[in-house]
Amino acid sequence: MIPRTLRYGALLAAAALLVTACGSTAGGGGDAAGGSVESGGTAIFVDGADPKQLNPAISTDPQVIRPGLAMFEGLTWSDSNLEIHPELAESWEISDDGTVYTFHLRQNATWHDGTPFTADDVVYNLQDVLPLRPTGKVAASRLSAAEAVDPHTVRVTLTEPFAPLLLALSDDSAPLIPAHVYRGTDVLTNPANLTPVGTGPFAFQAYTPGSIVELVRNENYWAGPVPLDKIIFSIIPDANARLLAFQSDEADYLFGSFVDTSKVAQFRATPGAVVGEGRNAPAVFGVEFNVTRAPLDNPVVRQAIAVAIDRELIVRSAFDGEATPSKSAFPIGITGSDNDVDYDTQYAYDPDRARMMLADAACPV
Repeated sequence: MIPRTLRYGALLAAAALLVTACGSTAGGGGDAAGGSVESGGTAIFVDGADPKQLNPAISTDPQVIRPGLAMFEGLTWSDSNLEIHPELAESWEISDDGTVYTFHLRQNATWHDGTPFTADDVVYNLQDVLPLRPTGKVAASRLSAAEAVDPHTVRVTLTEPFAPLLLALSDDSAPLIPAHVYRGTDVLTNPANLTPVGTGPFAFQAYTPGSIVELVRNENYWAGPVPLDKIIFSIIPDANARLLAFQSDEADYLFGSFVDTSKVAQFRATPGAVVGEGRNAPAVFGVEFNVTRAPLDNPVVRQAIAVAIDRELIVRSAFDGEATPSKSAFPIGITGSDNDVDYDTQYAYDPDRARMMLADAACPV
């Protein structure tokens, strides 16, 4: 098992790019991709907008997910290779027919308010919360029953086998919220969404809209206290002000979505700055076809369009080389990717071939 205390930085690096200041006076230091961190101190992350609330169980908003991943956990967690690891469930068994999962929960996990984490929390989340999250609807639709066998064992029965279930119950897909805080309320409007209570390595301290989200170390964390004292998300809407905060050592981390690709080379050449790249949640840019209308209902026409696009040129000119042409409709690093599919071979850039394909399909150029 990879320690949860060493991987929080990697989870924060969900953007395709992360710029890190090493040895910053803010005290964060270290490598945000999961390396060692200085004991004590504060890590300051720069975000570009206010979170509308702080409950990641009902949101896929990056401004909610980023602090949420430090405060909340799932039954499992997945690494950048989509390998599944235990989190609040320390082990599980799957029936031979793939429809019954039995989860054995950690007995030393508690919510940040001191309430024990139990099977009742899991059952409540599966039945009442999972259907509310955009990424949870598919798994929730296959749920036949969720029952607490005992305080630390949950049995989940599906209507049919569902191979991605363990991934669907991971912390970034189905973070668990406390039943004793939410049961009997409207989850979407519960005041606790702004003063969250989780089980994770950091606990909520304060949220000042337009300024900061502040988290403090959970001293009672089931895996042991983490090295850092605090994590602060500094909310700076202006792009130039974000860069200035980083360059003046007022921040330790910039998410790639807030860094213009034209500036990446400059950061790479900056002493003390580390540019991390990841594929946990790649930003995907592409063309989607309406295949119900002519001529796009003809697969040959769609293939010809693919052959006519110089993807390498787009990467160089639009993204300053800070992108990778995808080899399939599902880029490597997300569920559904297939290493056996290679667009570079199937649809190599060839305008002449594209014209011939369109002519064969009787589609005027």
